[in-house]
Amino acid sequence: MKPKPLKFKQLRKFVDPKSFKFKTTKELKPLSGVIGQERAVKSIEFGLGMKGHGYNIFVTGMSGTGKSTIVKGLLHKLALKDKSPDDWIFVYNFAEPDHPHSFSLPTGKGCVFEKDMSLFINSLKTDLPKSFSDKAYEDKREHLNEEFNKKRSGALRRLENFAKRRQIVIQNATVGYNTIPIVEGREMTPHEYNALKDSVKKSVDKKIDAVHGKISSSVKEITKHEIRLQEQLDSLDYDVAEFMIDRKINPLTQKYSFSESVIQYLKDVKNDIISNLEDFIPPGEDKGSLLGLQIPQSKPSFIRYSVNVVVSNIDNKCAPVIVETNPTFQNLFGRIEKKMQFGSLVTDFTLIKPGSLLQANGGYLIVDIESILGHPFVWETLKRTLKNKELHIEDMSEEIGLISTVGLKPEPIPLDIKIVLLGRADIFHHLEFYDESFRRTFKIRADFDNSVKMTSGSSQQYARFISKVCNEENLRHFDRTGVAALIEHAQRSISDQQRVSIQFGHLVNTIRESSYTAELNNHKFVSELDVDSATRERRFRSNLLEEKVREQVNRGIIRLNISNEIVGQINGLAVYQAGDHSFGVPSRITATVFAGKGNVVQIDREVKMSGSTHNKGVLILSSFLNKTFAIKAPISLSASITFEQNYSFIDGDSASSTELYALLSALSSAPINQSIAVTGSVDQFGNIQAIGGVNQKIEGFFDICVAKGFTGKQGVMIPASNVQHLMIRKDILEVVRAGHFNVWPIKTVEQGIELLTGTPAGKRLKNGKFQNGTLFNAIDNRLTEYHRESLKFRQEIKKELGLLNDDKN
Repeated sequence: MKPKPLKFKQLRKFVDPKSFKFKTTKELKPLSGVIGQERAVKSIEFGLGMKGHGYNIFVTGMSGTGKSTIVKGLLHKLALKDKSPDDWIFVYNFAEPDHPHSFSLPTGKGCVFEKDMSLFINSLKTDLPKSFSDKAYEDKREHLNEEFNKKRSGALRRLENFAKRRQIVIQNATVGYNTIPIVEGREMTPHEYNALKDSVKKSVDKKIDAVHGKISSSVKEITKHEIRLQEQLDSLDYDVAEFMIDRKINPLTQKYSFSESVIQYLKDVKNDIISNLEDFIPPGEDKGSLLGLQIPQSKPSFIRYSVNVVVSNIDNKCAPVIVETNPTFQNLFGRIEKKMQFGSLVTDFTLIKPGSLLQANGGYLIVDIESILGHPFVWETLKRTLKNKELHIEDMSEEIGLISTVGLKPEPIPLDIKIVLLGRADIFHHLEFYDESFRRTFKIRADFDNSVKMTSGSSQQYARFISKVCNEENLRHFDRTGVAALIEHAQRSISDQQRVSIQFGHLVNTIRESSYTAELNNHKFVSELDVDSATRERRFRSNLLEEKVREQVNRGIIRLNISNEIVGQINGLAVYQAGDHSFGVPSRITATVFAGKGNVVQIDREVKMSGSTHNKGVLILSSFLNKTFAIKAPISLSASITFEQNYSFIDGDSASSTELYALLSALSSAPINQSIAVTGSVDQFGNIQAIGGVNQKIEGFFDICVAKGFTGKQGVMIPASNVQHLMIRKDILEVVRAGHFNVWPIKTVEQGIELLTGTPAGKRLKNGKFQNGTLFNAIDNRLTEYHRESLKFRQEIKKELGLLNDDKN
């Protein structure tokens, strides 16, 4: 049946303002939940509730659907049920300085412990020197020194008497001792010694040897007393230091008795302080060196007794929710900073800084997957970290070999965290297909929809959402007509009469702009006029390119006929995208036919100006021709089709029916009414299928007709299945209502070609032929003629070749 044009009411879904019981959104309770994302919300709640390994969440969905806001809201709500996690600190490892220790303390205790350690060390700097200058300590040291001196004097006196009895004098030398014999009460000279008889000299040497032996035993005795003295002095120092340190450290031990890590650390601190008491004695003070000498040293550093609190949750009342907007390796996993010292880069455990993973430990981390994949080493390191459930803070430059020096290797920190990745669906599918470990690490997918079914309930939620935005941003509230207009705008933005957009980013902008328009118009509440004006102004700000293209059509630079009838030419419709603004543009599609081998050449395809989807449409077109007309014999036809004056890349199959109509016109010599523009995809059986951008395509052709003048016959053919997607501009509706512009729903190629040419397509009869006077009959006759001419031409060639063979013989 010949399709009838749609009525103006079918071109747009209207929301009746009277269906709302409120007068303005100011009366409504602001929306607290979300609209139409029940599936995604349940997926997120399930993933957050699961405690097993790998139940991290990947959230997909179009931008503007509010997924980031919803995820943060759900996480904050869930975090309130969890207690604040422990603090984490790094301390010096006295056994292995390159491997700092890490351990946790209850919430808020990290900074307290850091302060306690600072006070402890500072008090020792003051009190330890006082302990070693105490009179009791000095008296004890003096007593020990006196006892030693007595023992040393006794040993030296006995040595002296031993030598004296043997008439030998002992003198100190630069190295060791000199032994000189005595003769007649004076020291013997070397000359006198050499003049002695051998028997006398032998006797003197024997005495000297005896004295040397006694010297050796005396030195050993004195050394033994010195060692014992040093042991007693060290023991005294240890006792004094231990007494003072215990006085200071015992309160800390009791205060942190709940932590074995702290207790062990305090023991290590105590032992290190005792081993390095000289660090606590101010320069110039002697704590009793045996030789009374001190080696000049640089100013001691007490940094090893510091506490590096990398994570403190003292201000948190619940589990942390961290959003990482720039997930570089260091921002995510932490870093080890360096500082310049004497021309070299140095580091220590106090320069270990946390990343967002550690800050979110015990809670939740939200991060964008596209940002992660944009930074080297981050994705693989993140998966490894989540798999091992521990965080290694590493210097990335060392890991990749940029720095060869040995750096710090901090002790890993156990990780208990939920990761929520935000990203596009195509990235999810890519990782799922190519990354084997991806699904083991991110087992939950939450997919956000961009629309919801239009019901009275969803309309009421929309109104409450508007109320929420107006309250939060101090905007003008909407009256019922304004709410209805905004809902219609939300339906128009996704081209659907039965569903409404929930891409709230775009909608919030419209609410703001409508409120501002109402303010300019001195309206107390935002009305339908304000919403329509705001959307027109937004279109005006973005449609410069659209106007330029339309101007080229109006000036004849781009050729377009919208009133005549032409064979093999048709007005197709395409959608152009300019940023966030899309618009429809008519385009001439032409077709020519001639005898050949059944090839349909799409010129744009041959010069590689078309995509795979468009190329598929061309092949389907060829398939339809063969199915319809090549019943008994192959088609002896060649044809070429092209988009005239097209200089950009083409893709999509929405012009496949349009190309087919142009080809059928060229084959049948039936002219096409240029007043009608066409869009629609076709299958192999000639059914017209839905396409995208239907509203923009209709509006694009309408605007051209406005500029060139209406004839009353102009309009657009669209797939019948696209009627439910119509949300045409309001200014077009009145023109349609007056009968100056039409929109026809088409189901089959036969319907479309009849409307375009005024000639019935025709059906194949039982005898195999099409009905007389139909368009398909004319095409069948031409194809039969092409086939006969092709056979005749072959016979002539064979005959000619035969004559040539006879002459040859």
